[in-house]
Amino acid sequence: MNKRIVYSISLFTIDVTYDIIEKWIKIAGSYFEPQRMSINQGGTRKYNEKKMYENIKKELQNGVQLRLSDEDNSFWISYNAQSAHITSMTMILEDAKELFLDRAIDELMVEKGIVASKCSLEDDTLQNLEDVDLYKWKGGNMWGVKTKYSKTFNRKVIDTEYNPGHSHRPNGIWFGARYMMWFGRPYYQYIEKGKLKSFRNCYENVELDNEVIRIRLYENLWDYDKKASRKIQWDFRRSVGIDIVAHQLEESEAKTPRTNAAIEIFMGNFPNGGTRLTKSYFDDQDNNVTKDKAAKVRICEFSEKGELLASEEKRLE
Repeated sequence: MNKRIVYSISLFTIDVTYDIIEKWIKIAGSYFEPQRMSINQGGTRKYNEKKMYENIKKELQNGVQLRLSDEDNSFWISYNAQSAHITSMTMILEDAKELFLDRAIDELMVEKGIVASKCSLEDDTLQNLEDVDLYKWKGGNMWGVKTKYSKTFNRKVIDTEYNPGHSHRPNGIWFGARYMMWFGRPYYQYIEKGKLKSFRNCYENVELDNEVIRIRLYENLWDYDKKASRKIQWDFRRSVGIDIVAHQLEESEAKTPRTNAAIEIFMGNFPNGGTRLTKSYFDDQDNNVTKDKAAKVRICEFSEKGELLASEEKRLE
């Protein structure tokens, strides 16, 4: 596996507009020249900027699954207008371009981001692989790797819970410990801002505009497999409670009926000319919660292009 870096950033689906998608694509295009593209179920074909944007505008009301790539770099957007939660952008790049993209992620997070991260693609892949054969095939060393028996697959698999770089994604929101991480205000309903801000066993911990916290666990990205780096990852997880919160959310997600959502999305024709209406539920502390725990609802109406046309907030009885 080549030396490549994976960047990921997430924001709430209700915050996604055509302009934001276009901005993300332009950021990707400033780092590599796409040769191929894939949009929704259209299959992979030669990159054509005009057709790409035409298809995005056409499909925006329902959702956009976009991939752009060349021989070494890739870019994905996963946006589902019918989804009640998360839209994500992922970019895989050669490491020579990393510093410029760090600044772009800073700006995106300050705007509307929930959480973002940066790490080695190889490390992230191996830290989250359960299949033993695939792990070995990708160059993983089984020495010291914990395994468990899987009833689902009827065989031995890697127990990734023992890996310091493993990830959780309850409700589509990333939890883990990567080389560099950004945390936005919406994330603090899960992990307290104070816990993140006070973590000091790291190379860098700074607060950006709009209360965004950026943490860099160790100095050199490619030192991920050093004992000291792994120790810092574990220390971060335990100090801020990453796994405790992630496991609680995963259990809650498994038990929560889909009808009791934190965000509801409706398609149709609405009073201000919009075609999409969202209802987001909050408690009195402005935490986004499921409908049964909410004290108020925020109603937003969007145009076909994703522009906000009207919004109002109502108390729930």
